[in-house]
Amino acid sequence: MSLEERIKLDMVTAWKAKENQKRDFLKVVISELERESDAANLMTDEKAIKILTKLSKNAVEMKNDFEIEILKSYLPTLMTEDEIEEAIHFVTSTMDASEFNTGRIMGAFNKEFKGKADNKIVSQKVKEFLS
Repeated sequence: MSLEERIKLDMVTAWKAKENQKRDFLKVVISELERESDAANLMTDEKAIKILTKLSKNAVEMKNDFEIEILKSYLPTLMTEDEIEEAIHFVTSTMDASEFNTGRIMGAFNKEFKGKADNKIVSQKVKEFLS
C-alpha cells in the first residue's frame, strides 16, 4: 500500500470514527499530495515524504502539536547520529581513500540512504570523519 493510499484510508477511518479534526487535516494533506502529483497523477512515496516533511516543518513553525503527531506517523524514522556515523564508515569502506571529500561521501551516502537521515547532521559527521 502506498503512503498516499494509507493516508486516504486513515482519513476515511477518522471520518467513520467522527474524529473531525483529524479527518479535516488529512483532507488538507491529501489535497496537497494531489496538487503536487505529476501529469500522470503518479505520487511516489518518495515525493509524498518530501511533501509531508514540508508540511511537518510548517506545523513545527506554527507549533501545532496535533498536526505534527499525525504527520510523524507517516514519515520514516530518521537515523540517529551513531547510525549516521556507522553508515558513513560503511559507505567509505567501498571507496578509494583518494576519493574522500565531502561531496563524494555525501553523494554516496545519499545514494544508499536517501531520505533516512537529516542531511545537515550527515554533512557535519562527514566533516568530522574527514578531519
